Amino acid sequence: MVGIRAHGNNRTFMKIRVSSKASKKALILVSMFLAACCSWRAIGGEASLEDRLNAITEENSKGQQIEADCQKLILEYHSPEEQGKIYSKLSEALSQDIALNGEGVKKYSQKALGCPLDVLSTLRMYENFGNAVEVLNDGTSADKFAAPRLEAAKAYLQGLKLVLTHLTEKEERPLPGVDRFDNDGTEGDPVQNQLRKKRSEQIKDRDKIKLQNMLIRYREMFLDGIVRLYTKKPYNNSELEAAAKAALDGRDEFQQIINSVRKVTSP
Repeated sequence: MVGIRAHGNNRTFMKIRVSSKASKKALILVSMFLAACCSWRAIGGEASLEDRLNAITEENSKGQQIEADCQKLILEYHSPEEQGKIYSKLSEALSQDIALNGEGVKKYSQKALGCPLDVLSTLRMYENFGNAVEVLNDGTSADKFAAPRLEAAKAYLQGLKLVLTHLTEKEERPLPGVDRFDNDGTEGDPVQNQLRKKRSEQIKDRDKIKLQNMLIRYREMFLDGIVRLYTKKPYNNSELEAAAKAALDGRDEFQQIINSVRKVTSP
């Protein structure tokens, strides 16, 4: 009896009975099957982490099931980058009904922020964390609102700080077009290579502008969130100034926040 593990992640185990008089041909076929199974992952037979995450969120609408399925992936994927993708996807899925899943959104946003993420994913997690704190404390009495307000504000301030680190534009720009490219030439054709290079550069330029547009939107969103928090009672301008100075010292946005809040809170 020969045991063959066909797929590591699916934990499939097949058994093939080979008699003592089995022909060499049969044994060769078994060896070929083993080799194919071992190379299955390398040739794309296994869905990527991104595909599996998308499948989980597309097939389920209930937060508890999505959370349970993602927790299984956490046990399977161990690198900080992979776990960051799982936690951020889980936070994003639960945020679709943040009123119901506020605790989960806060928890998994925080976990995601402890992992390596790209810039936009990081900003999204700061947004989700702050939004979750606000939702969880909506209607909280003034004397109990101060601590969670600072918690949400610090998330928005860190998000704003990251935005300003990468932001180079002041206004959004329309996205440029990208030339269509049909690869109908022979390999190594200089005309085709030039067209391919031009299209690649156009895509890069478009992606850069798209990123800057998103950063501009996040800048406004974080500014609005911070001002919103500190124009609610109990007013605490000194707390805001200390937190904003720690994150934004020397930035124009620091004074912009302070001035906007003072218009409401100062007599």
